[in-house]
Amino acid sequence: MLRIGQFDDHASRVIIENSSVRELDIGRKLHWRPSIEWMLATKVRIETCKQGVFAFVHDATEHLVDNMKGAIPQLALDTAVAAACRLIVAANGPSRVVKHLVTWKAGNHPLPRPLSSLENYTRGQKVQDTEVFFGMLHLLVACGDEVAVELIMKKRANIDAVDSVATHPVFGDLMGCAIVLDRVAVIRTLLLHGLDPRIVTVEGKRPGTLVYAAEMNREAAVRAIVGLSTSININARGRFSHTVLGWAARKGWTDIVRLLLQRGDIDPNLANHLFETPLAAAAKEDHEDIARLLLERVSIDPSQLGLSKDCPWWVALTSGATRVVRLFLDRFGDAININKVLDGDTALGLVVSKGFTPLVRMLLDVPGIEPDKIHRRHWTPLEVAVERRHTEIVRLLLRCEVDVACRRGDDISLAQRALLDTDTETFELLVQRAVETDPDIWDEWAELYYASQGHKRLEMRVLRTYMNTPKFRSEKRDALQRILWPSAKDGNVSAVEELLRYEEVDPNYRENGKKDCEMRLRLRRGYNYQDYHLLKKPAFRGYSWSGSFADTRTPLLVAVESGQERIFSIIYEHPRTDHHVKDGLGRTCLWWAAKSRSMEIVRKILACSTDVARIINVQDDEGWAPLHVAVTYTNGPTTKLLLGRPEIDVNVATKQGWTALHMAMSDFGESAA
Repeated sequence: MLRIGQFDDHASRVIIENSSVRELDIGRKLHWRPSIEWMLATKVRIETCKQGVFAFVHDATEHLVDNMKGAIPQLALDTAVAAACRLIVAANGPSRVVKHLVTWKAGNHPLPRPLSSLENYTRGQKVQDTEVFFGMLHLLVACGDEVAVELIMKKRANIDAVDSVATHPVFGDLMGCAIVLDRVAVIRTLLLHGLDPRIVTVEGKRPGTLVYAAEMNREAAVRAIVGLSTSININARGRFSHTVLGWAARKGWTDIVRLLLQRGDIDPNLANHLFETPLAAAAKEDHEDIARLLLERVSIDPSQLGLSKDCPWWVALTSGATRVVRLFLDRFGDAININKVLDGDTALGLVVSKGFTPLVRMLLDVPGIEPDKIHRRHWTPLEVAVERRHTEIVRLLLRCEVDVACRRGDDISLAQRALLDTDTETFELLVQRAVETDPDIWDEWAELYYASQGHKRLEMRVLRTYMNTPKFRSEKRDALQRILWPSAKDGNVSAVEELLRYEEVDPNYRENGKKDCEMRLRLRRGYNYQDYHLLKKPAFRGYSWSGSFADTRTPLLVAVESGQERIFSIIYEHPRTDHHVKDGLGRTCLWWAAKSRSMEIVRKILACSTDVARIINVQDDEGWAPLHVAVTYTNGPTTKLLLGRPEIDVNVATKQGWTALHMAMSDFGESAA
């Protein structure tokens, strides 16, 4: 079984030999720095006995362990090697280490500076004393033992200047490594012993020490450098022109900002390459305390707020910085033009589009706000909120005087847009507000209802939203009847139940009788009933296909004809339903039940009717009774059910003199009769 060290050696060999430089470099996404440090440390151990490229690292760490037993008794060789590898990765960058060290083999391309000292050591060009001493000092910094650093620096007090050991060809800048590894106590020790804190050398570049510490997110290091050094350039810029004050404001280092602002030579208005000032950086991250500190030093003309996208006020709005926006409103009050338009954006429209609900609530409370002020693309904030499905913001805007009847360029109302997006909650809010304020809202209700019919859940939400308004039920009584009829035909149980809950909906409703007369005349002229049945054609073809005739039926008759048993039960059991109602041609619900071949409906009618004799033999305008219909449509079970009733009259005849027996013989022969 392999020991831990042997396993690490074997694993590193496999990884390095079977991975390309690019694959190792991509590993940065998965904690790549610790992985590279591990592979580097393992390679150092592998190269120990061969005086290879890592011999210098091994010698320096071994020398460190041997000479620091008194100062650091717990320091072991593996710990020192790990510290050296962390130091190399920190000083040279993981990508550089992967490319030039982890995958490096003897005989390959030469190592670039500053790593060439490793190659020089391998060739025998050793400067054992000085190089190992410098390496040991940097390793002590990596280990973070400020006492040992102080001892070794005192031991080499004959060095002309401490700065001569600040930069090492392999380990990099002494202060830079201390900053990256966050060795605050060591930083203090180096500063107290005269190390120049103004600049560091990192990967060939020389940024300011203070800015570099801020870039590396080392708050304690920044505090130590600012507190112990008076010669440092407090306004120095780093990458992309960031200052240490800008970094501190962005990261929320309140104490450091306060410490920096105590310096009389600091310029709090210095911006980065994107024209972002420290105040704008604090506003972007909603650091209210820092913004408050900066406002004490920065002179701001409130009339200029909102003139550019990079001003602190606009940055706070764009970032959703609730506390900083409140700070600006409290500080400058009415001096801020709250309705100012910048590149088509208003303050309210901007925060609505981004869904910043707390900011919307805050701005709506500002005196003089215009909630219907046009936003970009000629949209109002309410239109933007509906489009982005910000329901809570819609609710807030509807508390103000906003126009809910506005339509977009595609002529779609806000309510219909919410419905098309299946945003039922927003739809209900819009309808409820429109019902209260817009007298023309009823003109589009049918459009919305029919648009929702493809989704049963939405359809019921639309219907209930309107039905809950007494004014709507009163003014749209006739229109509601027209919904009940198709709902009964299509078997929409929920719609039928909802409509029948209200007295304004009449379950016995039908159109006037003008179309009935026209229909009867046309049917009488068009058919010879005797020839009709002798030819065995489907009965009442003209009746079924006529749209005009459909208007003469009540919802109860429609449900029976369509065979909708559940709908029939709901309407039939309703207390306001007329069970003896007839259509324009004199047909009863029992007549239509016999035609639809629904045994359950026929049985329910016969069982629930208080006067069966009144309906069982009722004839239509041509003399057809339910028994004629049942026999004609070859419905044996229905015929038997009717014949089993004592009230049945088997001899009732049509106007052509046909009885049920005649029809049975015509269709089925003597056996059926």
